[in-house]
Amino acid sequence: MASNATLPSLPTKAQEVDSPATKAASSSLPTNGTKAQEVESPAKKDGPQNVQRRLVTVRRVTSSTYLNSNYDLITIDGWKVVVKRTKGIVEGDWIVFLEADCFVPAHGRFAKFERLFAEIGELSTYDGVEGYRVGMSTWRDHQGKQVVSQGHVFALREFPHIEDKVFELRWERSRTHTDEQFLNYLRTLDFRNGLDVMKWESPDDNNDNTQQQQLTVTTFPKYPHFILKPDMERVQNCPNLFLKPKYRTYLFQESVKLDGASMTVYFLLPTNPSYSHLPTLPALSPASILTHPLLQHAVQQLGRFGVCSRKHDLVPHLISQATTPAQHIYWAAALAAKLHVSLPAGAAAGEHGSGSIAVQGELVGAGIRGNPYGYAKGEHEFVIYAVYDVDRRKRWDPRKVVEFAERIGVRHVPVRGYHRIWDVARNHEDLVVRAELRNAEGLVWKNVLDGRWFKVLSSRWVLEK
Repeated sequence: MASNATLPSLPTKAQEVDSPATKAASSSLPTNGTKAQEVESPAKKDGPQNVQRRLVTVRRVTSSTYLNSNYDLITIDGWKVVVKRTKGIVEGDWIVFLEADCFVPAHGRFAKFERLFAEIGELSTYDGVEGYRVGMSTWRDHQGKQVVSQGHVFALREFPHIEDKVFELRWERSRTHTDEQFLNYLRTLDFRNGLDVMKWESPDDNNDNTQQQQLTVTTFPKYPHFILKPDMERVQNCPNLFLKPKYRTYLFQESVKLDGASMTVYFLLPTNPSYSHLPTLPALSPASILTHPLLQHAVQQLGRFGVCSRKHDLVPHLISQATTPAQHIYWAAALAAKLHVSLPAGAAAGEHGSGSIAVQGELVGAGIRGNPYGYAKGEHEFVIYAVYDVDRRKRWDPRKVVEFAERIGVRHVPVRGYHRIWDVARNHEDLVVRAELRNAEGLVWKNVLDGRWFKVLSSRWVLEK
């Protein structure tokens, strides 16, 4: 563990922020229509249901306010987007919303919309495809106050094939859904296929050139399907936080979202049904250990130990023979934290409940995201923020995770405190203001009752990236 690096030092209580509440708008819904191509919704499968980021959604404009002589600032659920007044988008209108990090191809099936797509910004190339990347931008209103705009908005009528699909869906659900229920249903659908939108992504997990080169030239197995991914919904996509009374009483842990690379470390007992789905490893022998030293930690008497990046299971025998554990930062961080010892020991002692668990956190240090915490060259650290019970398919209570981290001697992400959201914020904007931290991506709010969580990204951090 690196002892000289400085993680964010934060108070346990934050000053309350006062800002006006956002007024919800009402609008009539379409009532019938014709057939159109299908949309994408989260698929059900044998395993935990991961967060599916919906890049292109159909929503309703909650409010519209004057920004300056040429532009308005519209609110869509928790999102703020600047639009040209000449587009004629007003409160109550139905729109197609493209979240930040959408990449819209300029050519192909929907080339006829290229004139519209050009509104997004300059033409660029991603993964060999020419198109437009949707991002964030800063503006000044007529009073000189800074405004952050996220995503891009088109009027629903500008894409007739998507509008037809919305009409069709509304007609199908006219007897079972109220207007509000249908609006909530639409939020669950991703219309990205309706525009061939891709998700723009930076390199896999970190920007260390040597490590990234190793991860990309080796074909590692995919992230285990039976472990819930640590992906989180953005607060802007949680419109009910300040509408439904139940959120007045729920207790949440407020913690800092570190600027690092996602990392998961698991220990699985043979009694777990998913054990047979683990990637096959070479048989453990003196010769195989000599060739692949990490095998001795992966294949254990009680079960299987593994280390994952955000997308891959980094099985030890696929790591280059020229790469020692000290040079492979994911495995090195896991071994430095002695997780290969504490997880099997905890399973044997019955300290982990079922015994099969996945510990999730941020890998921080030299060469990762610009090393904002000042680790020395070659130093890295695994910092815990969640534990997933693989047998029960649920996350631990976040308070239990803090105790677990203390017991095994591994740092937990900084916890600011435990709050009922309505006690510290009155709307989404208040939460965004709280997230403007130094050396961090923002804040994470975890429900202690059911483990559900969402993130509030710092506008400063997003703009810098």
